[in-house]
Amino acid sequence: MRLTVREDGRVLVSAPRCVLVRDIETFVHEQAGWINERRLDHRKRYGKHRIFFSRTRYMATKEYARAILKSRVGFLNEHYGFTVGSIAVRNQRTLWGSCSTSGNLNFNYRLVYLPHVLQEYVVVHELCHLGEHSHSKRFWLFVAQKLPHFRALDRELKRYNYILHA
Repeated sequence: MRLTVREDGRVLVSAPRCVLVRDIETFVHEQAGWINERRLDHRKRYGKHRIFFSRTRYMATKEYARAILKSRVGFLNEHYGFTVGSIAVRNQRTLWGSCSTSGNLNFNYRLVYLPHVLQEYVVVHELCHLGEHSHSKRFWLFVAQKLPHFRALDRELKRYNYILHA
């Protein structure tokens, strides 16, 4: 028999067809300590509330995210005055945002599930790539103009990376 504890806390038991239900129940009862440890590990890693993302959620959220992010780009770019190409919202699993060499900004729709200050950090970060494409000292000086505490925000954003991989 095999136990699996999913990220949402559900316990799955795999057993051959010939195993009796009472034997499965005994097995699960004997493994209660192990199960609780795994559930605790998942809570520590993912927080108490895990959001499950799907194509349906992406399609339902995409236009809302585009409106929010386009508005934030416009507002924050008043300070910088960079030339912004198109703004796209995508369903990515590895990036919060990106900036192309032609000045187009791409954002992950999952940004709308982050605290407002972290959304702002990602938008400022990508905007500043319009002024300096690399993560050079000049780039971070651009970021610091609007967000002098950017290092703390970057650390905080990493705590939400589980949302990317969901």
